[in-house]
Amino acid sequence: MNEKLPWYRLTVDAAVQKLKSNASCGLSRKEARSRCRAFGANTLFDGRECGFFCLCKPILTDPAILLMLFVCVLSFCFSETASALATAVCLFCGVGFALRLLWLEKKTAERIAKYRIPNVYAIRDGKVLLLSARAVTVGDVLLLRRGDIVPCDCRLLTSSGLRVLTLLPDENGMPKYEHQTKNADAVYSHDAPIPQAPENMLFGGAEILDGEAPDKVLPIPNG
Repeated sequence: MNEKLPWYRLTVDAAVQKLKSNASCGLSRKEARSRCRAFGANTLFDGRECGFFCLCKPILTDPAILLMLFVCVLSFCFSETASALATAVCLFCGVGFALRLLWLEKKTAERIAKYRIPNVYAIRDGKVLLLSARAVTVGDVLLLRRGDIVPCDCRLLTSSGLRVLTLLPDENGMPKYEHQTKNADAVYSHDAPIPQAPENMLFGGAEILDGEAPDKVLPIPNG
């Protein structure tokens, strides 16, 4: 799939066809699982597990820890056994305490993850399912309502009085929140300038402010 494709220039039918999806029935569950394996978790809400090395890396590469380790080795080389052992004990206790704090922080983050990762309604096999935002994959057909958070960059399929709150750069390049009206039927010609925020697109993290009906959107590849 071409990640650089200008999705805002495509019609609804062309976008659906390009992603080999179905605007009415969505992806099949088998195809959705296959795409989840291929693309991984939704990057906006990616909660990948941090392994042991990942957990230890910030500590083991800390300059203070490395300095203490150097002093310990140097003391052994000059037969300062008592100093070396004292430094080694302090080093071991400090690293152990820091690792314990990081482990507790990791467990706390895992417990609260379910409260900060939103859910979203998706159509799969013609049925409406409630999914974690992390499970959304390219080509899914999502139903968004007032108050929902857009889980990823999407091409609108249908819209009715849709207004969103989204984060965009101002004239100085600083981020600011803007209210925008969206229209799924808007299509930009290939010779038109690239808009900052196309009417037919939604960006991940935007909030749905208003809409007369659930709005269908199509997640697209990153880029």
